[in-house]
Amino acid sequence: MTKLNQSPLLNKSNTVNNEELSKCSRENVEYIRDALYVVGGKWKIAIIFSLRKSPKRFSELQRILKIGPKMLAKELRELELNEFVVREICNDSQVKILYKAVSYSESLITLLSIMRDWGITHRNKIKDSMRDPIKKSINNEILKTGT
Repeated sequence: MTKLNQSPLLNKSNTVNNEELSKCSRENVEYIRDALYVVGGKWKIAIIFSLRKSPKRFSELQRILKIGPKMLAKELRELELNEFVVREICNDSQVKILYKAVSYSESLITLLSIMRDWGITHRNKIKDSMRDPIKKSINNEILKTGT
């Protein structure tokens, strides 16, 4: 599998190769769909990001992410199947289960960093637009009607 920093969409300085990206080929769309299938959803990237520095227990992840147990169990299972996370059983004086990001999850670091930066920019953009009285009025109307 191609690592993110070896992608044809990135040039040698790890910036986007616009020529390659502009090719709206079926193949490129399928690769993006594959990636979204694996890490898509509300929780998967947050789970991987939470496990980057150290393994965590199920209850720790629940507390950090503010996620319900059924959803966390489902997401962890899917991350295990896609080999981003492993479940380790530690037999100390008390049996405990830890979830750990595997080295393969490091291939997502560039993506996570870019998504984090985009999230900051987007949040600030929305906050700024809410300060504009005309946009605020339009946004409030959209929220009321749901359209």
